[in-house]
Amino acid sequence: MKVSLQDLIEIVERASIMSDRLSEKFVPDPIQDNQLIETRLEKLIQITAKGDSDKFSKYLQWNNLDLNTLRHSIGKVRCLDVKELPSWVETLKAVLQATVFPLDVSDCKCLNPQQPFPFEEIIISFVKVAREKLLKTVGINYQILTEEAGIQLERNLLQRLSSLAASPLDLEFSLFRYNRGGLGLDCLTQQLSKTPPRTKYQKFIEELLQGRLLSFFQEYSVLARLMATVTNFWVDSVGELITRLSDDWKKIQTTFAKDRQLEQVVALKLSLSDSHNCGRSVIGIKFNSGLKLVYKPKGLGIDRAYFELLSWLNQQHLPLQFQIVKILNCNTYGWMEYVESKPCQESEQTQRYYQRLGMLLSIIYLLRGTDCHYENLIGCGEQPILIDLETLLLPKIDTFNQGNDAEVKAQQELQESVLQTHLLPQWQVTGKGEYFNISPIKAISESEIPQQITQWQHINSDCMSLVTTSVRSNSANQFPSSNQIDASPEDYVEEIVTGFRQMYDFLLRGKNALLADNSPLTNFFHQKVRLVFRNTRVYASLLNQSVNPKWLRDGIDRSIQLDIIGRTFINGDTKHPYWKLIAAEQEALERLDIPYFSAYSDSINLPTTRGSILGFATESGYSAVIDRLQKLDEQDLKHQISLIRGSFYSATAKDLHDPQLATKSPSSWDKITPFSGEVMVETAIAIAQELEKSAITGTNSSVTWLGMNYLHQVQRFQIQPLNCYSLSQGSCGVALFLSAVARVTNKQQFHDLALKALSPLQNLLVFDSVPKAEIARELGSLVYGLTLIGGFLNNSDVILKQAVIAASLIETNYEPTEPNLELIERIPEEILGLLTLYKVIGDSNLLVKALDLGAYLHRVILDYSTKKEQPLSINLLLNNNLTVYAFRRLYEVTKKLIFSPVLQIINDKINDKHHFSNRTTTNSKSFDVSRSNVLEYSAIC
Repeated sequence: MKVSLQDLIEIVERASIMSDRLSEKFVPDPIQDNQLIETRLEKLIQITAKGDSDKFSKYLQWNNLDLNTLRHSIGKVRCLDVKELPSWVETLKAVLQATVFPLDVSDCKCLNPQQPFPFEEIIISFVKVAREKLLKTVGINYQILTEEAGIQLERNLLQRLSSLAASPLDLEFSLFRYNRGGLGLDCLTQQLSKTPPRTKYQKFIEELLQGRLLSFFQEYSVLARLMATVTNFWVDSVGELITRLSDDWKKIQTTFAKDRQLEQVVALKLSLSDSHNCGRSVIGIKFNSGLKLVYKPKGLGIDRAYFELLSWLNQQHLPLQFQIVKILNCNTYGWMEYVESKPCQESEQTQRYYQRLGMLLSIIYLLRGTDCHYENLIGCGEQPILIDLETLLLPKIDTFNQGNDAEVKAQQELQESVLQTHLLPQWQVTGKGEYFNISPIKAISESEIPQQITQWQHINSDCMSLVTTSVRSNSANQFPSSNQIDASPEDYVEEIVTGFRQMYDFLLRGKNALLADNSPLTNFFHQKVRLVFRNTRVYASLLNQSVNPKWLRDGIDRSIQLDIIGRTFINGDTKHPYWKLIAAEQEALERLDIPYFSAYSDSINLPTTRGSILGFATESGYSAVIDRLQKLDEQDLKHQISLIRGSFYSATAKDLHDPQLATKSPSSWDKITPFSGEVMVETAIAIAQELEKSAITGTNSSVTWLGMNYLHQVQRFQIQPLNCYSLSQGSCGVALFLSAVARVTNKQQFHDLALKALSPLQNLLVFDSVPKAEIARELGSLVYGLTLIGGFLNNSDVILKQAVIAASLIETNYEPTEPNLELIERIPEEILGLLTLYKVIGDSNLLVKALDLGAYLHRVILDYSTKKEQPLSINLLLNNNLTVYAFRRLYEVTKKLIFSPVLQIINDKINDKHHFSNRTTTNSKSFDVSRSNVLEYSAIC
């Protein structure tokens, strides 16, 4: 295919990214589309500052930009020096020139008809060019690979390029197919026979190969740049691997295979990690002798120090020994023994596996390790083995959170706990409401949690399409049990706790040895460690969005999309100290890399591609490890064990309410022997004293606690600091309990502790910083709780003022449409909270609000009660005992009969379901609820 210099220049200009356009390499085109510039500017303001002009001004200032310069960069640009084009242009030119029809694939053994990649006929020219470049780079060293290993290398590149180009090619193919009659009946019927036609697909490929590929890349210039760049990265990284493998052959033989002769590499498994530093990733290698190694394109000093520590611990007569993984560190890269995933064959082995895991947890906790997720731990029989130690020795980093209350301190406490290792079960929730546990410790049932992925169907046919499907997560590498052993991690909590305690006790007793000059901990000094500033899933999601076909046409459009990475950094009034990170992140994302940052374990400075950030940490990782070692004590041990147990509870518990309570017969409660008043008071005091001991105190004397927070969107629990606004799950509920204890016992300590627990809430309400989306569902119970606390503490003016503010946030202007599930829980609680506060202060506005909410529910129930098919939310509303109680209280307070029809409807529903023992009559004045419901809600209203 013929391609001119001008053709390539046009692609370069259109594919240029923001940083290129702001450099001296490009100048504005004299002819501009002003409307396009304004559209892009508006998009940039929305992406970076959510449309806030003041925040966008900070974006410009902190990037040393002015509006005119920015306008020039987002319009059309011209390449200033056409003789100095980027290196990827040469590769693209070679690919286009190598593209011919008919396609000669005789030397393309990487093509597998049984496992095709989308549009591989178009992409194979990139692989051919890459192969030629690679052979020139490594020369005779290529012979250390067998033919099959070479094929695996090329299929890896083919797959990566296909995944990148498939969507825009599919878009063009869809248009091509549409203009020629669409899918057609033949295609639709033959989908069922799994032999869809290929006539239109082959014609589409033929047109591209005969000359249209150039115009395709001129249209999708960013795609052209990215594909050529990925090709160059592949050549560089694979060439680097082969050269290093050849140079280190004897060292590898000596270190890993003294008794086996290494002749050739017979298999390669690429892309075993995220792509960093220009397309480099971890690679698995298998030799002819059967030896398996892992190549890592980074120094393994920290890994070697870790296994040297384990080797030292094996000599200290501990209950269990650790398996030591062999490592050959070559400073900027290294070779590591491959760890095979193997199940335990006996229950005793499984027990020892989890005991070792507890011991490892203690070690990683001491070493301030983080990001030890499921991909970084392999279960090898009864040995849990961490295979990536780059995130040990986490330095102490200032979060720049200016808050000084207890919640901030509690969050910091969590970040300094065993939970920070990510070895323990923890839920992470995506913006789509999906949840996942990145820990290597997962319940068996959790492995069945569905995840949504996209897959190609009927590849390279007239009917090919991209569909979304649900798959099950796979954590087989982390399950130590074989199929013959029915076991789940939650069955081995005690083994984990035992192992953790054993290792912690040893570290506690062995402080002096570990602090000595010849301690194995000294090997961790001045080692490179990775710093993870964002969840990798954030980067991956952003990269996935950025290769949408509409962002692959013009480089500036994709750059604007990637600019969202810095949005949170412009919320402050001053330039964030980590502002340089954003440019470094964008630079990596522009080339399809996951950003990677590293620093030395004994340094508080962070080097980046845009300059070092001096003092990014308040304490180096190595210093922080020594500090943690010195502070180990029995109190910390007890606290960490409580977090271990709590994490397992959060991983398995699903229900916010105990379903067994709802099924208990009211008559069974008569058989329960109640505690005496004296015993109940003593128990309450003991609980209050325990709360006093475990309270986390902020610098402003506010207090909070760590607890189980219920994540409504995923119906799971999570260990988190208690929020200040929830009665059922927050410190407000604890304050209510403490205030009641203070009232009964007249003990000032509980009185003061209750007020301290409410301190963050007071700041939240008074300074109008209420997180409305989060607090909305809690307002009803919050008003109720504050009202009671005010009465218990005889401090009604201060506390009741907070209750009034909370009540003012309750909304009443709801449209009479089907309520969602959140509303059916909220409104009855809000009615009851408003009525409780009204009873104390007598403000008629509160009563009006309660009546408005009641009238809304009244309308909704009447509207839907006559319909044959009622929405789920309406059924739940009618069967919600709290709804019954709310209407009953409304009647008791107002004596209004307007709710009679609703009461009758609910009563009939209850009679049908046999939920109540005492029935109402047709006269709503005598409406009553059973003793069971009164008892159930006496704690609420």
